[in-house]
Amino acid sequence: QNRDRMASDAKFIILRVGAAAVGLVSAYLVYRITRYSPKRVFLSSTGTPLPQHPHRSLRLNQIHKQLLIVGDIHGCLAETKELFRAANFNPKTTTAISVGDLVNKGPASHGVVQYLRTTGAMAVRGNHDDACLQASLRIGRYEKTVPEKYQYVDHLTQKDKQWLSNIPLTIRIPQLKPPILVVHAGVVPGVPLLDQQFEDMVMMRELEQSNGRWNAVVQRSDDSILWAKVFSKGGSDAAIIPEGKESVHVFFGHDAKQGLQQESLATGLDTGCCYGKSLTGALVTINDDATWTQRLISVPAHEIYTAPRDNSVVPPVTAPPKL
Repeated sequence: QNRDRMASDAKFIILRVGAAAVGLVSAYLVYRITRYSPKRVFLSSTGTPLPQHPHRSLRLNQIHKQLLIVGDIHGCLAETKELFRAANFNPKTTTAISVGDLVNKGPASHGVVQYLRTTGAMAVRGNHDDACLQASLRIGRYEKTVPEKYQYVDHLTQKDKQWLSNIPLTIRIPQLKPPILVVHAGVVPGVPLLDQQFEDMVMMRELEQSNGRWNAVVQRSDDSILWAKVFSKGGSDAAIIPEGKESVHVFFGHDAKQGLQQESLATGLDTGCCYGKSLTGALVTINDDATWTQRLISVPAHEIYTAPRDNSVVPPVTAPPKL
């Protein structure tokens, strides 16, 4: 009988200790969540954490009178530094914004992230930046195995990873005339900005029409058309920004095969630096009345870092400035 009572007491003590342990673990987890994640984290369709502010809006007093909007860099650090020098970049007088795809294909992906972060540059997320986050966080398609080409993520510091995960999907400056929007791949005409889909903003290149509506397309077809051409028709096809009566002008990248795109309401800046072509930037000068002008500058690639899949040739852009 004493043995039964002792066994019963032992079970009771074990249960109490177990409950206390569970309580301590739960309390610790709550502490960790509230200490390091004060805000709810939303995930993209690829499983990567979305930035706290997916669509960042800048006021005129938050930027300088000169903007340097840079095309797809893809790990080309040397060319990025040359482009910044060609623009006479000074963080005290120029606001730099990248259209995304900072990493992959070139030789110095981690160096590009660190350079932009430490110079105070801004950027929007591209599809390759999102893939980098998947590899870095071991999630999505790289949850089990990280390819060798992503070994550079081990060289990213915690500050680099935090900066990369927090860059928005779009950056807009609504007070300019016309307003400026920066996005990596594009936007679907006629769809409000806050209703744009994640995949479209980082992956689209063209559009197809169905039942009177435009749908984003990644791969070209005989029935598709460049989204920037449709968007630049204006009217309802450009109605994506809620404030302001003027049509927005979009700066984007993601389409090296098409090369430099210059439409009335959109400028495509991907000129295939990683493919041995050039790195292009738009130097935007803001006037006192909030109107602005742009001038294209470019620097040649040092070499072919990645061969194009279809050996496509990117159309040449303006002659590189003498450095």
